[in-house]
Amino acid sequence: MDFNDLNFNSFNELNSDFEGKKLIILGERHYLKSNYILQPELFIYLNKQFGIRHGIIEFGYAEAYLYNQILKTGEKSYLNYTSPGLSDYQLFFAGMEKLYEYYLTLDSGQKLLVHGFDLEREPGLSKVLYYLLPVESKDPAIASLREIINHRLETIGLERDNRE
Repeated sequence: MDFNDLNFNSFNELNSDFEGKKLIILGERHYLKSNYILQPELFIYLNKQFGIRHGIIEFGYAEAYLYNQILKTGEKSYLNYTSPGLSDYQLFFAGMEKLYEYYLTLDSGQKLLVHGFDLEREPGLSKVLYYLLPVESKDPAIASLREIINHRLETIGLERDNRE
């Protein structure tokens, strides 16, 4: 398979199995960099061919929330707080950029949605908690928690940024 020119149309057996299905479950091999190339392309293909709009990721709700924010806003800073954004970030960022560009072409009723169904992981959980906690709160515990989370978020990515 040429990763620079993916063409899922040639997978006739796979395509015939997908036709008319309401749910398609595909597995992945963990820790392969090719996942970050294949997954966005496959999601786009399944949407075009079969109308699949919902993608389920093997991460928690918070991670899925960040993916959806990226798709809705195009704001790349969310990428920094996703699990793949900390390790294989170059391939992941490119794949999410492609998915975002495709997302922009869809009508509002056809937009893609990402759902998480696994355990919560960092740093996504911290980012979403920080985002959801009220900025102006009379409760000092909430203000303190926001401050602690913000400090944590400011240190995320340093290891990644220093690897190159």
